[in-house]
Amino acid sequence: MTITTSPELVDARVPRDRVAAETTSDQHSLPDWHQLLAAFRGEIGRLPGDNLVTRWASDFASLHRVRHLNPNRSAEIDCRRRQIVILVDSWTETYVTTTSHGGSSRRSFGAAADLLAAAYVAAEYCLMAAEDASAAPVHAAWERVAELACRWNDLVAENPGRWQPSGVADQDRR
Repeated sequence: MTITTSPELVDARVPRDRVAAETTSDQHSLPDWHQLLAAFRGEIGRLPGDNLVTRWASDFASLHRVRHLNPNRSAEIDCRRRQIVILVDSWTETYVTTTSHGGSSRRSFGAAADLLAAAYVAAEYCLMAAEDASAAPVHAAWERVAELACRWNDLVAENPGRWQPSGVADQDRR
């Protein structure tokens, strides 16, 4: 799949959108909520060898910031966000052995990361715009981030342990 985007939307210095496995053990693990928030802040997810999900989480936050600053580009930005959701979900289908819950449909890790990024960026802007950091809207915005971080934690907890490409675990049991 070839995905194109304008250079202003993502940092072109870092190669991305390669779902190919990299060699470090952390590459095949879902990041916890702490790591996602660090990616939203730009602390991780930009160096070669960083977990691809943290790279994409960083992209989600960047896209939400650009969308906030330039609403005229919403359609283009939303299209790119949908592409990244698909990348995250494809990666998890390949590298995360999920548990089955009585035939329930698999939840989207990409959509969950995007939603958390949106809430995080909204909380940042709310805090920057507030005259009082302890104001109710600021508190409510960060409560939303905490709620979604807990949901991400629950989603990751449904798939415990170190992961390997789907199907490998089934072959090991034979």
